[in-house]
Amino acid sequence: MEPEPLPRRLAAIVSVDLVGYSALAERDEAAAAVSVATLRAELERAAAAHAGRLFSSAGDGFMLEFPSADSALEAALAVLAATSRQTPLRIGIHLGDVTVTASGDLLGHAVNIAARLREEAAKNCILASEAIHDLARGPNRTRLAPSGRIHIDKTSDSIDAFAFDPSGGMPIARGRRFRPRALAAASVSVIAIAAFAVAVWTATTMGGNRQSMMREIAAGVTQQMTSSMDGQEMIDGTFATLAALDQSSAPQERRALRLIRRGEISAAVGALEAFAVDLARQGASDSASAALARAGAIAQAEDKERALANFRQAAQMAPNSLDRYADLLRAVAGAEGYAQALSLARDTIEDRESRSDITAFAHLYTSLLAGDLSDVRQQRRAIDAAAPIIAAGGDPYLAALEKIARGYLALSELDLDAARALYLEGRAAMSLLPGHERDHQQGWLTVLSARGDFETAWNDGRGFIAERQAAGAPPSAQMMITTCIAGLEVARVAMVKPLCVEGAAGLSGTVGEPSGEVALAMLATEEGDFVAAQAHLEAARRSRWFSQLPANVFYIGWSEARLAAARGDLAAMSASIDRTLRQVRGSSAMVARAPMFVALLERVRADGALAAGAVGDACSALGRSVVAYRRVGGEEGARSAERLRHGLACTT
Repeated sequence: MEPEPLPRRLAAIVSVDLVGYSALAERDEAAAAVSVATLRAELERAAAAHAGRLFSSAGDGFMLEFPSADSALEAALAVLAATSRQTPLRIGIHLGDVTVTASGDLLGHAVNIAARLREEAAKNCILASEAIHDLARGPNRTRLAPSGRIHIDKTSDSIDAFAFDPSGGMPIARGRRFRPRALAAASVSVIAIAAFAVAVWTATTMGGNRQSMMREIAAGVTQQMTSSMDGQEMIDGTFATLAALDQSSAPQERRALRLIRRGEISAAVGALEAFAVDLARQGASDSASAALARAGAIAQAEDKERALANFRQAAQMAPNSLDRYADLLRAVAGAEGYAQALSLARDTIEDRESRSDITAFAHLYTSLLAGDLSDVRQQRRAIDAAAPIIAAGGDPYLAALEKIARGYLALSELDLDAARALYLEGRAAMSLLPGHERDHQQGWLTVLSARGDFETAWNDGRGFIAERQAAGAPPSAQMMITTCIAGLEVARVAMVKPLCVEGAAGLSGTVGEPSGEVALAMLATEEGDFVAAQAHLEAARRSRWFSQLPANVFYIGWSEARLAAARGDLAAMSASIDRTLRQVRGSSAMVARAPMFVALLERVRADGALAAGAVGDACSALGRSVVAYRRVGGEEGARSAERLRHGLACTT
């Protein structure tokens, strides 16, 4: 009597293993065992939540069964979200016919294919078969990107693979470059339209009628969309995207612009994402990448995570594009923070396959971020690493950006004369490059303010803001706050109030939130509303972003001292100044900038003393401010303090 055949069924198979497990086990067996146990627990949890089960395990490898493509994908995502930061994984998924043994194990070609896909998957990504792609539904399907054909070991078969990045990107298989399937008949008209859209995307020169139309669009759209964006580059990217959509002939992009005009931002992003998917399926990967970059630029208005996902996809589909990489790096900094952006830049620098211009940009961006974090040594190392690459390549944009980075380094090192000169050179070079005419205006205002030249910072800031509003490319919230503070320093209280309020609202919920609250505290102090000023200072300290930037300690101390001076409480003012200076000098991140902070704080001390009639104390504080300003090249600040000393007939 022949044995009964084993039962068969259709199943979605998920194959998972740990990346680098063998090396970890060799270094630390206990840690490796903990990683495996943690992974197993998460797999069992995800399986239970998605109607699946774990049916096989061996060492660091696991096999799971699910009833559908979507449940398998969702479970894999849940596991990655829970473990990937501590335990990098590779995951393969296939749906096919399996045989069920008496013990509940699953056998068959489908199991082998899932395991093969896992072997080819990139770190912390999923590689799925065409069967999974065809049966997936909703947003999961749109995020499965073609990743070429993969040969199945010990057979003559090969299958089409689709990569799925949980962050929303389109990763490639491990060791592979993205290769879309060949089309039997490509649509020349669609590709031509997409190529036109790419050309428009990179063009920024527009005639008078087009400028007028962009101002019209900006009046109803751009300001609304960018009011919550916290970076000028982010805003400028949205402006350029609106210009590209306005000039595009592609029906999908015209529809996206109509949706934006109606305020349906999410729907517009979805339309652009769908357009990119269609282009990718036709093999037009560069055009698809550009469409995804536009989707990311628009998504920033509502959903930074979605924007980041699109920028990841765009960069992965066009791995040799400096523009796409720059978009991604900036989006990571905005959505995930400086640490993640620095990590991405470091990975790029260490990747020997990275193009030289992309590597150079990664170095320069590292330098700019390190400057924000007051890490002067890292700033210099990054610029020195970029310099020979830029010199050899001759890219005018990177050469201009190197000037800006060196200017920021000079600012960090308190060589303010050099900082001013380098920013002038860098911005002049940028002005000759289409699309970069207004780059790094914010940095220039920061240099002017550091020099104590608040009058020029106020006038230039207002000029930049007016120029941007006329062009339909609004100023960033940070630019408004910097101009606001400069205006307060030169007693333009009534004029700066709208800038202070709008700028602070734009920075809410971003890394710049504390500086927005400080500006509002300074405004309230000048208006005599001391209760409100104190409340804004407390809000700045409570902000979850307070510890992100070391200089926040100084800015809060500066504003707090101004508040005490306005109240006439000289003891509290001096205590605040002295405490802030101790914190600055005791901080490895801020000690290099101490002379600049001394110059500003001693000027506050002088103003407070003068308001209380203590002319001698005011003269002494002004003298210390002059010395500090001249030590760092802040001649404008020194001259301002000297004029006041002369008016007071100071002798000390």
